[in-house]
Amino acid sequence: IQDGSGNQYVWIEVPKTDDVYGTENLNITEFSETELNTIKVKLIAYASDYRSNYSDTWYEGCGVSQTNYPIMYNKMLKSVYQHGGFWIGRYEAGIKTFRTRHSAIADDLVPTSKANQYPLTYITCSEAQTLASRVLPSGGTYTSSLMFGVQWDLVLKYLETKGTSQADLKTDSTSWGNYNNASFTVTNTLAKYGSSWTQVPEAGYLKPGNRGVILTTGADARNSKMNIYDLAGNVWEWTLEYTSNSSTPCTERGGGCYDGGSGIPASSRYNNGTTYSVNFVGARVSLY
Repeated sequence: IQDGSGNQYVWIEVPKTDDVYGTENLNITEFSETELNTIKVKLIAYASDYRSNYSDTWYEGCGVSQTNYPIMYNKMLKSVYQHGGFWIGRYEAGIKTFRTRHSAIADDLVPTSKANQYPLTYITCSEAQTLASRVLPSGGTYTSSLMFGVQWDLVLKYLETKGTSQADLKTDSTSWGNYNNASFTVTNTLAKYGSSWTQVPEAGYLKPGNRGVILTTGADARNSKMNIYDLAGNVWEWTLEYTSNSSTPCTERGGGCYDGGSGIPASSRYNNGTTYSVNFVGARVSLY
C-alpha cells in the first residue's frame, strides 16, 4: 500500500489457521489476558526457528513507557490475529536530508518509507521509537512503532512460506543483502552510496565484495525479498525486543553493510546500550 505522502508498506501475512493457532483457538472474540497470552505463545511457536533468548519485555530506555508497552504489545497481538498479519515499511526508515552525528532530531521529523532516501541513522533506540510513533497520529485506530521481536521473526517466517530458504534467512544472507562481502551492481541512478553519498553514475556502481558500503534506501532490487528492501544488511534496525542484559538492553536486527552476510544473516540480533547512536543503525516502521 501507499499512503498520501508516498510512503509504501508491505503486508506480512500471518494466516489465521489451525497450523498457527490450533483449531481450538480460531474463534477468540473476547481477547482476555489469557487469550492474548495464548496468541502470543502460538505466534512465538510459529516463528520458533528465528527465536532466541531475547524477549518482548519492557526495559528503561526503549522509548515506550512501562504502562504503554504491554498495551501496545497486546494491541499488536490482537490486530495480527484479527486481520491475519501486519504492515511493515517496504524500505528502511528514511529522511530527505542527511543527518550528521551531531544533528538534533527536529520535533516535526517524521520518517519516510520511500526509495532513494538517506537511512535514518544516528538515533538511539528510544529516538527511533519516538520517530516511528509519529508516522500515524496518536489516538487513531492503528498504531505505528518499531517492530517487536516476534514481528521480526514473523517477517522471516513469512519470507520462508513464500519460498526463501531458512539457510538464506538464518545462515547466510549474502546473496540478497548489502554486506561487506557481497558484490553487485547498482544501476539505479537515483541511488547514492558511501559515507560521502556519491550519486550512482549512468554506467552503474559496482559494489565491491571486500568493502562495506552504505546505500540509500531501496537502492537495488537484488537486496529485497517479497518487495521488502534491505531487511538483510545495509543498516541494522532497532526493535522493541529486550536483550536480557541491563547494560546493553536494546536489540538491533538484520545486520549492516560492514558485516559479513555469512556470519550476520537477516535473523541476526545484536545488543547495545540505550545511548548507542551510529551511522549504521537505523529503523523500520510497523503498522498494526
